[in-house]
Amino acid sequence: MYNTVSSDILIKGFHHGIYAEYCGGGFFNIIGNTISNSGNGMTLLNSSPFISQNTVNGNQYSESGIFMCDSYGKLEYNVINNFYYTYYSLLSSPELLKNVFNSSYYDNICLSYSSVPNMHPVVSGGSKYWISGDNHFSGSPSGAGIFFEDESYPNMAFGYNRFTLTNNAYYINGTNPAGSDTFDVRENYWGTLSPDQNKINIANSDGLLFNPFDDNSSEQRSVNNYALYDIGFGLYDTVFFQESDNPGITQELYLEAYQKEHSEEYSEAIEIYKEIISDYPDNTVSSFAVSSLSRLFICYEKKNSTVSEYGVLQNYYSNILNDTSYGEMHRNLSEDLEIKTKVKQNNIEEAISDYNAIYLNNLNTSKGIHALINKEILAIEEGEGDNFTGGSEIENLESKQTRINGILSELINKRFSILSNINTQPESFALSQNYPNPFNPSTVISYSIPKFSYVSIKVYDISGKFISEIVNKFQSAGNYEASFSGEDLSSGVYFYRIEAGELSQTKRMILLK
Repeated sequence: MYNTVSSDILIKGFHHGIYAEYCGGGFFNIIGNTISNSGNGMTLLNSSPFISQNTVNGNQYSESGIFMCDSYGKLEYNVINNFYYTYYSLLSSPELLKNVFNSSYYDNICLSYSSVPNMHPVVSGGSKYWISGDNHFSGSPSGAGIFFEDESYPNMAFGYNRFTLTNNAYYINGTNPAGSDTFDVRENYWGTLSPDQNKINIANSDGLLFNPFDDNSSEQRSVNNYALYDIGFGLYDTVFFQESDNPGITQELYLEAYQKEHSEEYSEAIEIYKEIISDYPDNTVSSFAVSSLSRLFICYEKKNSTVSEYGVLQNYYSNILNDTSYGEMHRNLSEDLEIKTKVKQNNIEEAISDYNAIYLNNLNTSKGIHALINKEILAIEEGEGDNFTGGSEIENLESKQTRINGILSELINKRFSILSNINTQPESFALSQNYPNPFNPSTVISYSIPKFSYVSIKVYDISGKFISEIVNKFQSAGNYEASFSGEDLSSGVYFYRIEAGELSQTKRMILLK
């Protein structure tokens, strides 16, 4: 709590200000920190933290302010400035309350692969509980305030979120996962009471439910009471609400389950979350069913469930996965949570195999990259990663972090790469002859990869002695060049070898001084 993590190196002082993986719900709070000049402000993998009152500052070289993969929890009162994406998520649906997402270079928020953050207060019994909502999108992103794809969308109807963007292409831009339904963005502020509706670009939709609220009016965001929710370690989350005598049952069950969970009445919360999931198999009717799937898992974590209890939960998620009456978003999330129950039962090899199968069946997609991230985390922990050295614990940790960093960097730049290479994407793996050849002292090696792959290019002398590795990272489909300098080497014959996907090839080059 209340730390400052900063670097004087403006290009990219470090990859992550805060990095966390497998930090379960109820055990992890990030509060009151300042992070500056990192590639990624916070990187959260398979974690469900409470994140509050942090300031995260990036620059033109920074990638994501907060990156979440398979993560939930709550983000409130944070200020995130000047990242390529201020927030990027894969299969993550946290509560977002009163955050400032400011001046990203591309999109303020990018939601991918079944990510549905809650961005509106919960209404129960006529009272409005500010668990989420009232986020502020500011700055001049070249893309959109919110971009969403692959069965994702912002749950923001009646959210009182505020968009005060300039020089942006869109307020929100994405594809409606429901299809042939109207998309609900009522009661949000778009910088004016007469916004340009062309800047709300929703594909696969029959239209908008659109009724902006006046940002100058405080009535809709007023409160007159509060409740305290235990978040562990003697800390409490203060949830403000506006009491009302008007009857209402809109989100009664979800609020009841949420309150039970934070009162440590986990068994009762679990049953209510299951009731919501059963009653709303289609996320177009209630997005809180998606949140309930993940909060159900968090309850099992919080109550320190046994292996046998996780076995029962595995069967529960498996049944939803195989039940086509549930929507695709429900089944995507249940598929992943089923694998996570295997991890909780210490069936790591089976979990790795599951993620690998998903990856191979979904190459060059957000679902495939999501599976690859999870596979790498588990595989390297088990010593089965493709680049596992068998060395010291520190060496293995560094190897793991290098691979994860490579995947995240490629993912963050995926959309830009797709747009840049859309007309030149190669059809097969290929390694070209270096040019110039002979060379002195430098040469360029060109290669092509048709799909997201791990690429390694190593140089050897004529005796087979290893000289250097000039490429060692995951890369998206495309055409690439790598430079090699022989400035400190003697004249002679050298070999360069590429390992990428199905390609394993060696070529000869000549250094002539």
